[in-house]
Amino acid sequence: MEDNEELFLYMAQLLHEGEYNSGVTWKEFIESYEYVSGENSENAVSRLRERKMLGDFSEKDAFTYFPSSDVEIGDSVMEDALSKISTVSIVANISMSFRLEPSLVDLILSSKFYSEEHAFGGKERALIPVVLSERFYNDRRVQEYLDRMLMNANRKFQYAEYAKRKWFIELIFMIKRGFYGNGGYSYVANLSEVRKTALLDGSYNLLVSGSLYELLLDFRSVISSADVDKKMRKFQKMDRKASRVMGMYSYLSIGNDVLVGIEFLIGSFEFLPATIFPSANVVTGVYLFIAGSAELLIRPMIEMARRVHLRIINNRNL
Repeated sequence: MEDNEELFLYMAQLLHEGEYNSGVTWKEFIESYEYVSGENSENAVSRLRERKMLGDFSEKDAFTYFPSSDVEIGDSVMEDALSKISTVSIVANISMSFRLEPSLVDLILSSKFYSEEHAFGGKERALIPVVLSERFYNDRRVQEYLDRMLMNANRKFQYAEYAKRKWFIELIFMIKRGFYGNGGYSYVANLSEVRKTALLDGSYNLLVSGSLYELLLDFRSVISSADVDKKMRKFQKMDRKASRVMGMYSYLSIGNDVLVGIEFLIGSFEFLPATIFPSANVVTGVYLFIAGSAELLIRPMIEMARRVHLRIINNRNL
């Protein structure tokens, strides 16, 4: 089997095994193969079909491939493939970030990858699941290549411009405290919709632009800078205030519900016959029911006040 045929099957198997491969078409895979190999796919496809190693497909079909056995490629073919993949900036940026913090990249991608405003097409769409497949990522040659890329990376991200943005400081805290991986999904799910959207959108843009791996490489110097440290302390102060506000409104809501229960319970006794409850007073019962009904109206007002108060806190700039 020739090198280009092995590369075709190798990439097809990686795409088959990789995450985020839903919706990839054969056209996108063919485009990614031709870019990486530098050759037209027709010869490789025809020879593989002759050997019954590849079925018929249309370019518009969804990518479906069932490998009969594992395919490996030689060092020289792998080196050439990596050098071509690394020229696709989005794919290279995701790969380098994944090399540093795979759980964080998974958290970001799983939340934003399939959304319409962040959708990819062409070779990028097929190459991303290829480079994130477990077999490719765990290949020693791939790891050494990515390590060299990270060592020689040109760091130009201006962190000071992002320090005043709350989603960026929240990302800093996530990285510092390890709030990603399995626990990260719970952390993000518990954020307000506004904070969650800002955090995931901002983090995704850093990821695909290459700024995330620069942040991870320079993380110690970033968090020790005076400007970022000041914003982190201010963010913590605002976060504590938001927690106190949530607690205050939670207790108000509980207290209101307790009053509603007491008023309706006592009011119900006031409507009992005199033979059962001699001191019953219908008028008192009516007033208690009116008060309880008013308390029921107060409950959504407490919730509205809580949301407005939190929105005011969350909308403040750092």
